[in-house]
Amino acid sequence: MIRPIPEFGVYASILGFRKVRVSDVEAFLRTVRGAASPAEVQVFDADRVAGWRHLFFATVNALRAFKSGRNVSGGLAVEILIYASGQGQIGRAIEMLGVKESTSNLAVLIVGADESIVKKAATGVSDAVSGTVDEKVLEIGSEEKFQGLASLFGIAREELGTVVSKSPEEALTLLVIERGALLVAAH
Repeated sequence: MIRPIPEFGVYASILGFRKVRVSDVEAFLRTVRGAASPAEVQVFDADRVAGWRHLFFATVNALRAFKSGRNVSGGLAVEILIYASGQGQIGRAIEMLGVKESTSNLAVLIVGADESIVKKAATGVSDAVSGTVDEKVLEIGSEEKFQGLASLFGIAREELGTVVSKSPEEALTLLVIERGALLVAAH
């Protein structure tokens, strides 16, 4: 699904893939970037993503950082990774959410100036990535992923209890998004 971000005049699409094979991370990233060009693209280990909203709001925060001149990286794709991780350091952000040779579930975020560019990029990426398109890899669909995300983002059970939400999964997603939003205040 392609979502507009009217405040910045761009569109974003978030794709999920299951059973992806990554034998060479750098070559894989070059292939995905080439398939998405001229759109911006960032790739994540989907097992470390708390739903599509996590990546969507990281994108909005990254766009705001560039607009205000408070970006910490030279490119939008890296800035999105920083906000998605809630880390101010690029290396730590890559370590937390980046693709590794062990990655089998993939999230791909595409940002472009108009809907047709994003749609074309999404098609190109889908053709270039080995694996099955499956948006469900973005969801917090298991206790194992829930616990892994809580640990990765340093979210304790007590903190989850402070969030008014419909479910523990939604509370976790909101707290993960908050971690990225706190970077805005720190810069």
